[in-house]
Amino acid sequence: MQITLPYGLEAYWTLATTGQNITRVGPSASLVPLADPALSVRTALRDPLDYPPLASATVPGDKVVVTIPAGMPEVESLARGVLQALLDAGVEPAQLALLVADEATEQTLRACQQSLALDHPWLHEVRIVVHDPRAADACGLVGVTRTGRPLRMNRLICEADLLVPMGIVSAAVDMGEEKPPLLTGLFPDFADKDALGRFFAPSSRDNRVHRSRRLEEIDEASWLLAGGMVVQVVPASQGKVAALFAGYPASVAAAAWQACHASWTPAISNRGDLAVCLLTGSAAAQSWSGIGRAIQAAEAVLEAGGTVVLCSELEQSPGFSLGRLCQQDDRVSRQHEIMRDREADSWPALQLSRALQRGSVYLHSRLENSVVENLGMAPIASNAELSRLITRHTHIIVLDDAQWLVPVVR
Repeated sequence: MQITLPYGLEAYWTLATTGQNITRVGPSASLVPLADPALSVRTALRDPLDYPPLASATVPGDKVVVTIPAGMPEVESLARGVLQALLDAGVEPAQLALLVADEATEQTLRACQQSLALDHPWLHEVRIVVHDPRAADACGLVGVTRTGRPLRMNRLICEADLLVPMGIVSAAVDMGEEKPPLLTGLFPDFADKDALGRFFAPSSRDNRVHRSRRLEEIDEASWLLAGGMVVQVVPASQGKVAALFAGYPASVAAAAWQACHASWTPAISNRGDLAVCLLTGSAAAQSWSGIGRAIQAAEAVLEAGGTVVLCSELEQSPGFSLGRLCQQDDRVSRQHEIMRDREADSWPALQLSRALQRGSVYLHSRLENSVVENLGMAPIASNAELSRLITRHTHIIVLDDAQWLVPVVR
């Protein structure tokens, strides 16, 4: 029997199996990708949920900022649809700015801008800006929260007449059993380094009290920043978009989270001794954050001491916290240091550290083998290597789109 294992944007492996017990786990079969995300978001903004159409929310000369977080699926199509909807509403191209959270998304959108310039010359007038919280003048003061914290956001957000935040709604980035956040993709994504540090701290996901506080921060900031139009996207398999909603934040959140959780929380009956995690999507989605979420999904379905295989097209260099794993001192000490870090890769580093304590971790990526080995993982390069690994295990669980999955063993 042969099985196809898709990962990245268009990569895949085809494996011949010899009767091993293989369980395939993925999103609901009802999660069908949108045929035309650009048209879908344009239509949604024309008739938003519990909110007037865009044309009623703008006047000539308005500065409009669209925020796009890291890892947005089909980001070129979605950005094009939102921009076209804003043009339809009378916004001038020179007054439009796309504010993105990472350089990979910026590169993708700039390439799209260049390729579409002949058919859409107005695209040249649209600014594309990367948020850099470390820059001294990157952020401005929006207000003060109930707890007395200053709320500092990117200056483009502070100066915008109309803000259109886009976010990804995913069960895998939910922060626990509490209610989901009102809005994803705006705060803390485009906040100052102090706010980002609080959310990068692993305790913001591991500690129930800290999770609750961070969710309260997100909701309060969302009301202060985005009282109007928002766009929230539900991912589909293999880097596609399953659904999107635009309109009033509370109405959009309710619809988007219902669509998301029904599709991305599959149940299985038995644990395995090997989990093969397939990370899908474009280069912007192939990140250490995705690796951390995939490891979390694997840990949920593995027996004690089980092996994790991560199939990705990751080329993002390890950051500060992951760099601690390259040190040769005691692993427990390194883990305690990571738990105190406040870096973008702190939570993924903690997930990897814990997985390495429990069992073996293999990684297929675009990183040099020496980088993978220094982090404590074993590089894996081919179908043949994965096939040999599978033959040494009795119950294999394949996790499709692993960075979005929240599997449950029942």
